[in-house]
Amino acid sequence: MKTSFLLALLLSCWSQVQAADDDGKELPPIERYDYGMPLDIERVLSVTPVPATCGVVPRV
Repeated sequence: MKTSFLLALLLSCWSQVQAADDDGKELPPIERYDYGMPLDIERVLSVTPVPATCGVVPRV
């Protein structure tokens, strides 16, 4: 019983290691964002005014 449990535990850990292995793909560079910077977006979907309330506001 202990042997089969240990074997199952090792196999599950090994599958997690294999799944987490990167495929050698180059990751995109991380860009630092500061407030006020122009965003790199294709188009704006919608702009809604910020409500002047403190609390729960209706979802748009």
